[in-house]
Amino acid sequence: VDTLSGADTNVWIYGAIVIVIYTPIAWVRNIAKFSFTFMLGNLLIMMGVTFVTVFCFMTMAKQGGLGEGLQFVNPDSYLNTLGYSVYCFEGIGIVMPVMQSSAEPAQFKSALIAAITTLTVVYIAFGEIGYLTWGSGIDQALATEMLPPTNVAVILMKFLFSCNLFFSYAITINPTNLILESWFCKCLPKGTLRHWLKNLSRTIVVIVSAFCALSLADKIDKFLGLVGALLCAPLAMTIPALIHLILLAKTRREQIVDVLLVVGSFCVLGFSTIQTLQQWNGDSASVH
Repeated sequence: VDTLSGADTNVWIYGAIVIVIYTPIAWVRNIAKFSFTFMLGNLLIMMGVTFVTVFCFMTMAKQGGLGEGLQFVNPDSYLNTLGYSVYCFEGIGIVMPVMQSSAEPAQFKSALIAAITTLTVVYIAFGEIGYLTWGSGIDQALATEMLPPTNVAVILMKFLFSCNLFFSYAITINPTNLILESWFCKCLPKGTLRHWLKNLSRTIVVIVSAFCALSLADKIDKFLGLVGALLCAPLAMTIPALIHLILLAKTRREQIVDVLLVVGSFCVLGFSTIQTLQQWNGDSASVH
């Protein structure tokens, strides 16, 4: 809106709008109702990725080749990238809720493996294409911010990408709400009071999320790297590996793999957290 009008609106106004829109969505208990919107959100993501990829190839053709200052590894902040890479799989928390809501849970394992494999390939390819296009000229944390801000197609793409967040929010935030409600409402009997306390809890989550998003917007790359190292490494690697080691691992090979995952997760947690905190006040978008 600001790009089209030339205005400079206070971002906290947008934050208030987001809170008003997301709060009633967060109150919905049956996330199966959002299955269609979730798929629509995934479609919008694919459209956004395709648009940015095409624009990157057009940019490389226009500039006559690859971007300048390419490095195979950035020795100053590569550990930030490690934490950020772990963050890419922070959605593991919604695997169980999605499986429980699926029409054929027995087929979920194969679908999950295919989805993770596809996402990994897309993440790597998309990141490489962007870096090869702009090289050391990357000065924004988000790829969409590297596109011409006044281009109508770019504005439309950003709008559609924002719609994806709207469509997928209910499913993404559901595990958080369920955990908080199990803590704060477990001593209350079922009834109107418990119902509205749960709604209050969900509203607070929306408000805190919006506040953090606006406060940390200029450090989003470092924040996600820190979250990935400090929180997502245990969630995505340590806890599943420990559970498998204790309950399911029977062969020596399985046990070794689980132990390596646990050790690797602690390495990511320690080194990446320290690195991100050291780089916190540095220039943004310096991770290659």
